[in-house]
Amino acid sequence: SPYNTYRNAGLPPGPICNPSYESVLGVLNPQPDFEALYFVAESGGRHVFSKTFDEHRRHIKRIRGR
Repeated sequence: SPYNTYRNAGLPPGPICNPSYESVLGVLNPQPDFEALYFVAESGGRHVFSKTFDEHRRHIKRIRGR
């Protein structure tokens, strides 16, 4: 496939994804007080955001059940 960037150098011949309407709105209208630097995905498509690396690691341990 010409879209296989492991086998073909450079960019693919066309777009490889399309952001959702909600994603575009989020970029255009960011929350001014939202300072998260790290995020991890939970099951079900939810995300947990963290300001510090230590907090991020705690979330990962909780999600993985360790």
